[in-house]
Amino acid sequence: MTVHTIVSEEGPFYGDGVTTTFPFSIALFNSGQLRVTKITRVGNEEVLTEGVDYTVNLNANQQHNPGGEIGYTGINGPLLSDEALHIKRVVDLLQLTDLQSLGSYAPEEIEHSLDKLTMIAQQLSDDVATIKKSLALTETVKFAVLGASETVFPWRQTWVDLIDDAFKSEGLKVNVFHSGTGALTHHLAMTQPDALTGETRAELTSESDPDVIILELGINDAILSFGNRSQTEMIADARALYGFFRDNNPRALILYSRLVPYDEEKHRQVVVENIKKKYCVPFLHQTSGMPGEENLYTSERAEVEKIISPEMQGRLNNWRALDAECQALADISIDTSYFQVARLGLLSHDRFHPTSLGHYFIMSRVWNAFQRDATIRAAVPELGRIRVLGDFTNFELLWRSVLKVDSEGDGYVVDPAFLSGFEYPMWMNIYGDTNLIYFIEYWANQQRPTIDVTNSIDKSGNSMFLVMMNDLWPNLEIETKIWIEGDSEPSAWNRASPRQLTSSTGGHISSQHNVNLPIGNWKIKYKVGNDVFGPFDVAITD
Repeated sequence: MTVHTIVSEEGPFYGDGVTTTFPFSIALFNSGQLRVTKITRVGNEEVLTEGVDYTVNLNANQQHNPGGEIGYTGINGPLLSDEALHIKRVVDLLQLTDLQSLGSYAPEEIEHSLDKLTMIAQQLSDDVATIKKSLALTETVKFAVLGASETVFPWRQTWVDLIDDAFKSEGLKVNVFHSGTGALTHHLAMTQPDALTGETRAELTSESDPDVIILELGINDAILSFGNRSQTEMIADARALYGFFRDNNPRALILYSRLVPYDEEKHRQVVVENIKKKYCVPFLHQTSGMPGEENLYTSERAEVEKIISPEMQGRLNNWRALDAECQALADISIDTSYFQVARLGLLSHDRFHPTSLGHYFIMSRVWNAFQRDATIRAAVPELGRIRVLGDFTNFELLWRSVLKVDSEGDGYVVDPAFLSGFEYPMWMNIYGDTNLIYFIEYWANQQRPTIDVTNSIDKSGNSMFLVMMNDLWPNLEIETKIWIEGDSEPSAWNRASPRQLTSSTGGHISSQHNVNLPIGNWKIKYKVGNDVFGPFDVAITD
C-alpha cells in the first residue's frame, strides 16, 4: 500500500452514554499498531487493551480506504459523557526487511518497508509537536474565576487577587484572573453582554482559553433572588452555563466554589423551617424584630435565636437545591466557608461582602484545596509544587481556635483560651488587626465598634457611669433604651438633650455622676445609625 495521508492520531472521541462505535481513518498494517487511550474530564488517562476494553475492525483495503472502526462497550457500558477516547498509530522503531545482493524483490515488500519508514517519520513528527505543545502549556496554567462582586470588587484585594499573588510569590506558573462582574447570576452570565466588549461573561471566560474554570455563582441567584427566578429556572440556568463550558472548553477542569450561606457543618440535615438566624449569614437575618427596632440591625442573642423568616426559608431552600445541582455539574467542589467568614464578623458594612480579612479566609480554603485535593493536583501538575508554609495559612484553624460551642450546645462563644494563649497575639502580629473580638460580638451589625459600659455603680461611693465607643461612623445620633431587669423592654428610644452624636472620627465618651436610677439590675441599649448595640447589664447598689 502507500501512505497518502498524514493522519496518525485522531480524537478525542467524546462519549454520550450511548455510542459504542467510533470510526477512524488512520492507515494501519494491523490492529496491534493502534494505541487507544481513555481520558476523563479531569485529565486522567488510561491506555486500553485490545480484546479486553475494545475491538478493532479494519477496512479491507488500507491503501484506498484507510482506517476502520473501534468498538467500545467497556466493562461498565458505553463511554460516558465525561470521558473521551484518543487513538494513535504506534509503530515499532525497527527495520526488519533484509535486502540481499542476489535475487529479486516483490514491489509490495519494498513498498511495505517504505510505508513503515513513512509511518515512523509521521509518528516522530507528531511526538515532537506534542512535546512543543506540552512545553507551551506548562508555561502558565490559566485559572479563570467567574463570579460576582465578591471576586471582582477590591475592598482591598479579593481572594482571586490574593491567590494569584500567592502563586507568584511561590514561583509557580499559574495565572488566576477574574472574568465576572457585580450582581452576576448563572442566567446573566449567559445572557447579559458586557457594555464595552458586547460579549457575555460566559463568552469572555471561554475565549480566555482557561485550563481551569472556577465558578462562584449561586448566592445572587437564590439568596438575593436577583431576577426573581424560580428554583426550576435557576437550575436550568446553571445547567446551561456549565453545558456551555463543557461544549466550548472541553479540556478545562471546572471547579465550583461554594459560598455556603449557613452553618452547613451542623445543620446540613436540618429543614429550613427550623434554622435559626444565628446559623445564617446576616443577610438572611433581615432586620430586628425587637420592640421599636424595625428596620434596624442587631446581633442581640434574643434576636438571632429566632427562626429565619418564611421568605428567607424559601430562599435558603432554593440555594440548597441550586447548590446540589452545581456540585453535580462541576468536576470538583470547594467549600469556602462563607458562613464562618460571616460569623467571625469579617463582612463589610453591607453585611454581605467579605472584608479584606474575610477574603484571606476564603483564599485560605481554596489554597488548602489546591494543596490537598488529589484530583485537582492530578489535573494541574503545577500545583504539586505548592510547599507547606505553616499553619498561619490555614484559617480553618482560626475558626476552630477562636470559637467554641456554648454551654447550651446551640451556638458559638469566644473561647477564653484563645485570648489568653499564643494565637490572639499572633493574629494581631500577622494581620495587623486588634478588633477581632468586636467583629465577632457585633457580627450581624453594619458597624462593628468597640463599646465599653460601666457594669457596676456604687451610689454610696459616688462612682461614675462611663460609656466609651470607638470605630463607629461619624456624626450619628446616639439614642438609648433603659429598663430594669424583669420588666418588659420599652419600644421607644430616648433622645438626649442636647443630642448626643458620635464624633467626626466615630468616637463617643460620656460620663455621669450621681446616676438618678433606683437600686437594682438595669439593662441599657444604644441605637447608633441603623444599628442597635446591647443590652448591657448595669448593677446599681448603695
